[in-house]
Amino acid sequence: MRAIQIMAPGKSAVVELPIPEPGPDEVRVRVVATNTCPQWDLHLAAGEPMFVGQSLPYPYTPGQPGHEMTGVVDAVGREVTGLAVGQSVAAWRDAGHGRQGCYAEYVLMRAADVLAVPAELEPRQVASLELAMCVSVCLLDLLPMDAIAGRRAGVNGLGPAGLIAAQLLRAEGASRVVGFEPNVSRREFAVGQGLLDEAWDPTEEATAAAAPPRR
Repeated sequence: MRAIQIMAPGKSAVVELPIPEPGPDEVRVRVVATNTCPQWDLHLAAGEPMFVGQSLPYPYTPGQPGHEMTGVVDAVGREVTGLAVGQSVAAWRDAGHGRQGCYAEYVLMRAADVLAVPAELEPRQVASLELAMCVSVCLLDLLPMDAIAGRRAGVNGLGPAGLIAAQLLRAEGASRVVGFEPNVSRREFAVGQGLLDEAWDPTEEATAAAAPPRR
């Protein structure tokens, strides 16, 4: 099978690897789509560690740092239950950079790290499930504070993560969701899709003037 491997900062190659066999608690997934995460993937490809003091060994683990993935189960380990060959799945948790990543034709995933998804959904609709998990972690911190339901909420930035955050805030009962984004097409898309009540350009003075006074 083929996989992408980062050989050095700014240099990647397509390499040949044997098709892996799943362990007892793993499934082998035939990858249909993998998103490129601008936070992890692009930084690591450029040789920029995500954390201060972190070192990046090259060549990097094949297929990494691909982690936002959807595909079809191709084989299952003997201890796996609830997943079957032919089932559509999406990764919801990063398997870790010591394991082969999802920029490959096949990838081994712990069964606990993928979720079954409806086969009728398009790959682009489910490939970002792992990103939704990351965003939801932030909301989980807010829930015990009673900081969402019935309250106004702001989303700073309307890229993929911001659009997911807006949907999660609505699902948790926010009374009004406002977005802040300098890119006009992103603002128009988010409002047009009904994800936000309104969107503002944070670089404009009118935005600051419209903000309610601090209490």
